[in-house]
Amino acid sequence: ETLFFLISYLNMDSLENLAQIYVSEESNDSQKNDALSKIIKGLEDKLITQEALVQTLGQYLVDHLDEFKRSRATYLLSNCMPYYPQNASIDYFVQFFSDRLADYPCQSEVLLGIFNLLLYHQISKMNVRILVQSIFNEVHVQSLQQKTRKIVFDIFETLSKKYINALKDMKQEFVFGYIQSVDCEKDPRNLVTAFRLVPIIVNNIPEFQMFAEDLFEVTACYFPITFNERGDDPDQVKKEDLVDSLNNCLASTSSFAIYCIPFLLEKVSSLVKQTKREALNTLRICCNGYGAHALGPFVDMLWGSLRTEITTGTDSISINSAFEALTDILKILDRGSQQSLQRMLVPLKKQCIHQLKEFDTKLALLASRILQAVVSSSLSSCPLILNSTLPIVVSRYNNGTDSQKLIALEIICDFVSATEGYENIEGNHPLVKFGEQLFDILSKPINVISEETSVALKGISKLACIANGTLLGREKNIFIINRVTALLSDDLMDNPKIPLETEKALLMLAEVQLDIIVDISIPQLFDNVSVDNWSKPTFGSSLHTLRCFSNLSSDLCQTIVHKKLLIIEENLENCDYAMDILNSVSITLSKVIEDTILIENDGMAFLSDILEMLLRIMIQNELSYPMLSLFPKIVNNIVQVLNTETQEEVLNMLISVFIKSDTSSIGIDAEIPFQPFEGSKEYEKRTIPVFASCVSGVNLDCEIPLLGDVLRALYSILDYNLPEQDLNTIRRSLASLLNKTPINDLFNDFIEENVINGLVISIKNNSHSIETRKNMVETLVWITKALITRSAPQARSVWNLMQNLLSDANIEVSHHLASQYNILFKNIRIISNVSPLYRQKYFVTSLNSLLEGYMNEETQIVYLVALSHLLTEIPRPTLFYELPKLLPPLLFGLTLDDSDLLLSIVNTWTLFIAEAESSVINNLQLIIPSMINIARNNDSPKVRIEALIFLSEVTSLPFVKLYPYQKSVIKALKFVLGDRKRAVRRQCVKTSNKWYLIGK
Repeated sequence: ETLFFLISYLNMDSLENLAQIYVSEESNDSQKNDALSKIIKGLEDKLITQEALVQTLGQYLVDHLDEFKRSRATYLLSNCMPYYPQNASIDYFVQFFSDRLADYPCQSEVLLGIFNLLLYHQISKMNVRILVQSIFNEVHVQSLQQKTRKIVFDIFETLSKKYINALKDMKQEFVFGYIQSVDCEKDPRNLVTAFRLVPIIVNNIPEFQMFAEDLFEVTACYFPITFNERGDDPDQVKKEDLVDSLNNCLASTSSFAIYCIPFLLEKVSSLVKQTKREALNTLRICCNGYGAHALGPFVDMLWGSLRTEITTGTDSISINSAFEALTDILKILDRGSQQSLQRMLVPLKKQCIHQLKEFDTKLALLASRILQAVVSSSLSSCPLILNSTLPIVVSRYNNGTDSQKLIALEIICDFVSATEGYENIEGNHPLVKFGEQLFDILSKPINVISEETSVALKGISKLACIANGTLLGREKNIFIINRVTALLSDDLMDNPKIPLETEKALLMLAEVQLDIIVDISIPQLFDNVSVDNWSKPTFGSSLHTLRCFSNLSSDLCQTIVHKKLLIIEENLENCDYAMDILNSVSITLSKVIEDTILIENDGMAFLSDILEMLLRIMIQNELSYPMLSLFPKIVNNIVQVLNTETQEEVLNMLISVFIKSDTSSIGIDAEIPFQPFEGSKEYEKRTIPVFASCVSGVNLDCEIPLLGDVLRALYSILDYNLPEQDLNTIRRSLASLLNKTPINDLFNDFIEENVINGLVISIKNNSHSIETRKNMVETLVWITKALITRSAPQARSVWNLMQNLLSDANIEVSHHLASQYNILFKNIRIISNVSPLYRQKYFVTSLNSLLEGYMNEETQIVYLVALSHLLTEIPRPTLFYELPKLLPPLLFGLTLDDSDLLLSIVNTWTLFIAEAESSVINNLQLIIPSMINIARNNDSPKVRIEALIFLSEVTSLPFVKLYPYQKSVIKALKFVLGDRKRAVRRQCVKTSNKWYLIGK
C-alpha cells in the first residue's frame, strides 16, 4: 500500500508539472505538444486517472481572472476525452461542458470537448438533449471563427449518425436550432456538411414541416453555387461537391416543392447562361425527388417556362437541358398522376400541332421534338400523340416542297426512334397501325438515291428492328436488308454520307436479323471486296463493314476471317490487293482478341488454325517483303491469347517447321526442305521474324521444346544482314526467351559463352564496321533488359560490361548505346518475368558511375543521354530522393541541341513543377531562358511544344517568383507565335495567355 501510494504521488506530481507546462503562456508549442503527448500516454497506460487529471486541472478551470489558462486547461481536458474509459462519470462531463458553454472565451475548447464526448463515448438521450440545448442556447454559431464553426457542424453530423433517435425525440426543437445555426454560413466545408444533414433531418424528424419554408430558405439562398476552387489546396472542397449536396438537399422532400419549383423557374428565366443551366439541371433532380402529386399544382407553370426556353432560347446546352427536364417530368406524371399529365398535355399538344401544321422549319422541328419527348416518356399518351401527329407530317412529306419533304422525313424518323423504349411492353407496339405506311415512305428513298437516302436509312433500319424485327415481318426485312446492302454498290457512292449510314444501318439490323445478314449481306460484301472491285469506292467501305460484322459474334468472325484468308491465298499475285485484305485481317483479329470474342468456346482451335493457315501461305508462296512484314504482329497477337496447352501445341508445330525443317505438320509436302536458319535462301531467312514473334508471345509457364537450339538459332541469325525491323523483332524475341528461361546450366552456359565472352568482346573489337558494332550494341541492350528485369545471377556483370561501353573510344558506338538506354527500364509486354524494385536497384547502384562519366568532358554528352533516358522510367520516390545529384546534369542538358535528349529532360522538368516545386523555383533564372531558347530555335516541333508546355505549367508557381520573368517571357513568345508549325503556334497561344494572366 505504501509503494502504491508513492507511485501515485510521483505520478500526480509529474501530472501537475505537465499540466502547468501546457497551460502556461511561457511554454512554446513544442513543449506544449510534448506535455500533451505524455498526459495522453499516461491515460492510455492507466498511470493517470481521469479523476487525477480533473483534480490537477481544477485550479486552472476555475481561474476566473486568467482567460488564457481557463481555455488551455479546457482544451487539454477536451483533447483527453477520447482516452477516458466509459463509465458513470460521463454524466459529470456532460454537465460540466453544458455549463461551461456560458464561458464565452472558452467556447471553442468546450465545443471540442463536446464533439469528442459524443464521438468516443455513448451518451444517453437525456444527456444528448442537455448538450444540444446548451449549444442552441449559448452558442451563436455565425459569430464564431471558421475553425470553431466547423466543430459545431461536426457535432451536428455526429448527432445525425450516432444519436438520430435522440434528435427525433427533440422534434421541432432541433430543427429550429439547426436553422438558426446554419443561417448565413459561408464556409464551403461547413456548407457541404449542412447540406448533407438536411435530407437526414427531413427523413427522420417529421415535425420539420413547421419550419419547412425556413429550412428551404436557409439552403436555397446559396443557389446557384458560385465558388472558385483553389488548385493549390488538395483538401479544398470542390464545386461539384457543393452543387451535388445542395441539389440533394433541395430534392430531399416534397414539402419543398411549393417553394422550390417557383424559385427554380424564376432562375430558369435568368439572362446568365450558367445560372439557367444549373437551374434546369436542379429542376430535373428536384422533380424526380418530389414525385407526381407534388408536381401536380405546377404543371402549367412548368410547361410554360420550359416551352419558352425551348422555343426562344439561344443556348443549345440550356435547350437540351430543358428537353431533359421536360422528358423527366412527363415520365414522373405518367407513372404517378394521369390527371396532371393530361392537364399538361392539352396545351402542349395544341401548340405543337399548330406549329407542325404551319411548318415553319425551326419551330416545326422544335415542336416535333417536344412531341417525341411525350412519345418516349408516356406509353399511355404515345398512341394519342402518334395518331394526331403522324398524319400531319406524312401529308407534308407527300405534298410539300423538296426542303419540306426532307424535314418531314427527319421528323418521321425521329418519331420512330422515340418509340425504341417500348420493345418489351405487353401487347401491340404503338407503331403497329403505322407500320405499312411508314415502310412505304421510308423505302422509297433507299430505292432511288437522293438527299433523303441517308435520313431514310436511319429510320427504316430502326423500323425493321422494332419488336425484334416482327413489326414489318420477315419478307419486308429481307427487302430492306437487300436494298441497304445494295447501297454499297459502286454506282451509288456519290453521296459520301451513304456508306457511313449504310454501315450503321446494317450493324443495327444485324442485332435482330443476323441470319438474314449472313445469307444476304455477307456474300454481297465479299463480292464488293473482290479483286475486280479493288479500285472502286465500294471496296473500302465494304471491307470496313465486314470488319465491324466480325465483332458481333465468334462464329461470324471465324467465317469472315477464314474467307478473307482464302481470298489472300487466291490473289497473291496481286500483292497490294492481298496486303489490303491482310491488313483487314490483322485489325479484325486485334479487335476481337482485345474484346475476348474468340477466347471462349472453340476460339483456341480457330486461332490455332488461322496461325497454321498463315504459315502455309507464307511458306508456299514467296511473298513481298511489305506483305511479309505484316505477319509477325498478327501471329504474336494470336499466340499471346492462346492458353498454355494450345501454346505448347503451336510451339511444337513451329519448331518442327523452322528448326527441324519438317513442314508436314502444317500440311506441306515440300520437295526442297524449308531451312530458314541453315539454308541460304534470302526469302526463307525473312520468315524468321514470324517464328521469333510466335516464340516471344508464349506464357511464362509454357514449356519450350529444344530451347537451347532455339536460343542459339535466334542468336546466330543476328549476324545475318536482315532489315532492321526484322533484327529488332528477333532481338526482342531472344530477350523474351532469356527472360523466361529457367536458370540452369543451359541458361548459364548461353550467357557466359555468347554474351560475356562473345558479344561484349565483339563490340570492343574495332575491326568490325561501325554498323555491325551498333547492331551488336542493340542486341546487348535487349539481353541486359531480359536479365536485369528478372534479377538473373549474371545481370549485374552484364549491366556493368554494358555500362563500361559508354566510354568506348568510338563516339558513334557509345552514343548509340546511350540512345538505347530507354529500353532498359521500360515496361514491355513480352518481358513478363519481372522482379520487384529492379529499376530502383540498378538506378541507385549505377547513378554514381553515370555521374562520374558525366563529369568527364570527353564522355559528358554520352552519359547525359543515357541518364536522361533512365530518368523517364524511374519511380518518382527514387527520382526525388536522388534529385540533388541530378540537378546539375539536368540543367546542363537544357543547353544542348540533341532533340531526343532535350525531349526527355524538358519532360522531367515539367514533372518537377508539380512534384519538386522548390527545385524549379531555385533554378528559374537558368531554366526559363533555356526553355525560351528551345521553344524558339530547336529543330524538332515536338521539343518546341514540350518547352512551351513547361512554360505554361510553370505559371502555377507563386506569382512573386515569376514576376521578374513575366515581361521577358511574353516578349519572347511573340516570336514563337510565327512558328511554321500550327501545333506549336496553338500551344504558344495557350502559354502566352497564362503568362499575361499571372498575378491577376
